[in-house]
Amino acid sequence: MKQLTKLFINSLLAFALAACSILGEALQRPKSKSALSSPEPAKGIPSPTPIPSPTFTPQPEEAPLIGKGARQLMEGDWEAAQATFEEAYAQAVHPDEQSAALLGQGRTAFQRGDYGSALNILRSVTERFPDSPYKAHAWFFLGQTYEALQRYAEAIQAYQQYLTLRPGMIDSYVHELIANNYVSMNDWANALLAYQEAIKAERSGSTIALEVQLAKAYAHTSAHETAIVMYDDISQRSDQDYIKAQMLLLKGQSLLALERKDEAYAAFMDLVENYPQSYDAYTALVTLVNANVAVNELSRGIVDYYAGEYGAAFAALERYLVSGKGEANTNAAALYFRGLCFLARKEYQAAVKEFDRLIQTYPQSAYTDKAYEQKGYIQWNFLNQYPAAVDTFLSYTQKYPQEKRAAEFLFFAAQVAERSGNLEQSAKIYERITVEYPQWEKAFRAAFLSGIMRYRLLQAAQAQADWQRALGMTTSPEERVLIQFWMGKAQLVQGNETAARQYWQQVQEMDPTGYYGGRARQLLSGDYQLVQSPFTPPALYELADNDPKERSGAELWLKSTFNLPQDTDLSSLGPLLQDKRLWRGTECWALGFYTEANEEFNSLQKAIENEPANLYRLANYLYRLGAYRTVIFTARRILDLGGIPPESLLSAPRYFNRLRFGVYFKELFIEAGEKYQLHPLFLFSVARQESMFQIVSHSHAGARGIMQVIPSTGEHIAQQLGWPSNYQTEDLFRPKVSVIFGSYYLSKMREMFSGDLVAALAAYNGGPGNATQWKSLAPDDVDLFVESIRFEETRNYIRNVFENFMMYSLIYSREP
Repeated sequence: MKQLTKLFINSLLAFALAACSILGEALQRPKSKSALSSPEPAKGIPSPTPIPSPTFTPQPEEAPLIGKGARQLMEGDWEAAQATFEEAYAQAVHPDEQSAALLGQGRTAFQRGDYGSALNILRSVTERFPDSPYKAHAWFFLGQTYEALQRYAEAIQAYQQYLTLRPGMIDSYVHELIANNYVSMNDWANALLAYQEAIKAERSGSTIALEVQLAKAYAHTSAHETAIVMYDDISQRSDQDYIKAQMLLLKGQSLLALERKDEAYAAFMDLVENYPQSYDAYTALVTLVNANVAVNELSRGIVDYYAGEYGAAFAALERYLVSGKGEANTNAAALYFRGLCFLARKEYQAAVKEFDRLIQTYPQSAYTDKAYEQKGYIQWNFLNQYPAAVDTFLSYTQKYPQEKRAAEFLFFAAQVAERSGNLEQSAKIYERITVEYPQWEKAFRAAFLSGIMRYRLLQAAQAQADWQRALGMTTSPEERVLIQFWMGKAQLVQGNETAARQYWQQVQEMDPTGYYGGRARQLLSGDYQLVQSPFTPPALYELADNDPKERSGAELWLKSTFNLPQDTDLSSLGPLLQDKRLWRGTECWALGFYTEANEEFNSLQKAIENEPANLYRLANYLYRLGAYRTVIFTARRILDLGGIPPESLLSAPRYFNRLRFGVYFKELFIEAGEKYQLHPLFLFSVARQESMFQIVSHSHAGARGIMQVIPSTGEHIAQQLGWPSNYQTEDLFRPKVSVIFGSYYLSKMREMFSGDLVAALAAYNGGPGNATQWKSLAPDDVDLFVESIRFEETRNYIRNVFENFMMYSLIYSREP
């Protein structure tokens, strides 16, 4: 890597930490430009030379404005950022200060979608300030703006200017951007060269996504033989079915271009038969059908089903059955997918009839258990036929008592019986599981729930007997804590308060920082408000940032615990300053490419995971930068290395606990909390569980941002609030928008459940309809409500948020 320039020195050690590093371009373009996963070895690029001290430092009275504007930009508060940068420019004296303020204005204009203003402002940085340390970044954002305007040739030129000024830094990512712009111009020859450069340059994580693009570029330049070799190689190295499916489709298309039709159709057939759930399979199917290639009607029907083409799927499956060519198991598959087609079209009775046909005709098929499951599900969830659903599930176990899913179907039956209000039947079915299938993986859960049913029936003594049985099935300390907690509850309702308190005292000692330990402590307090409202904040608290004294104490602990020399310098980056991942991550962060930055930082963290001093340096650096999720995990890793178990984390130096449970984006949460009457400690607890404060967090369900708001919910909230203007789904990655939306929605859920924050959390995670059903099962007991939640994810979600809340309360409490 070439010697680092003055620009990088300034942007890293001055502006990057005070301003540039937290400018939020990724809030507008949150998705990753590449598939990054596992790190790859270095490719021979030499390490950077040591960095001298920066030659430019903003004047003290001016730097805060730049930093403030940068912070507002990262938080997604475009209006405030614009005003701050304008004020900074008006007060600037030094040309570098002026160019920094203009760069901020240009980026803000870009984020707002005001591309004309962005072009004018960013051009002025490059033209008026030829010696500015921010000139390269101005060129980069010019490239982003031209790209947004679909002026691809100018975007490429701007990115190339950036590379000229910043060689050897993040070349791989920028060459990828250049390649993508060539693709947009349909210039595949130059795209191919750019993708090659992107792969050749260094980055953390997998390059498979780049290789796919390169292979496609070869195909588009008629080098199909090379493309085919690459498709096969990528497929062999990938463990992702969607990648394998995509490679088969692309390979088939290249084979067709080479007029090797038989091989092409074989690839398409492989895709149709082995990856029917991928949409690529549907594309392959259409190609085969249009070419009059015979396709097995069963495979055709299944692919059509997964593509949402239910009419075509039904017809293909019917043709398969009528042909009489199938065997028992394939015919059962056809009936099963026909039933699913009826279900997808909301023809519930017809679906049940089809599943019944399968059950009666092919009782030993691989699809029989699935047919029972779907039939019972339709009966209780869509037809409200609860007794019939229970009978369906019970009948499966009766007919197939030795099958591996027999216990699972009993569990289904018990859940539906409870949902119908037949708690006695539910308890007896759960008890059957513990007797007939004691080795089943959820036998403990069944024993516990049988006790819960008895508890709800006011049969406390019998509940204790069930829980005593459950104790014999425990496989973890967490399960034992759960039983002990509920033993105490059972004792209390029987009037044995002393015995109840003894149980809870044990729970508190066994699980001091866990959910049940925290609830036991609240119950022991005798405070009715705490008992009924677990999320009661401390009377006095202070949302203080990290204290220098606490940091000093942490460093003393670090040196003592890990036998570090007393003269060890922990205030600087030390050897990390030479690591290319740190430089690439910082530059990506400065440019707003948060996903790529996090990949670089995570790769670095993994490399030093057994080096406490360097982990500490990295945590402090990323804390200043704003990469909070990595900070949280890095701080916890240090404590793990120090031998501090989970139950003793409160004994760790307070500095580490402040990093693990930081008041990140503090002003946003305070503002939202005041607006919607939600305590900031509660909101911090939710955000930590949702995203670990990661701006570009994106869940498998599509939820986005710090508060993980689902796009459809975000659309509704934007309409209700009339803000922000010109709302787009990408706005959910703006922390300001995410915090406001999440807080608003939580406040609405709290209103729906008459102030019950636990039920509001259940609705936030599991949906208000489900939360309403769960609340009806336990309207007056918070603990019983949590156990009545049937989604394990939602139960754990509430427990984790509560554990976060306890930690925040303990760390930031200022009780006299």
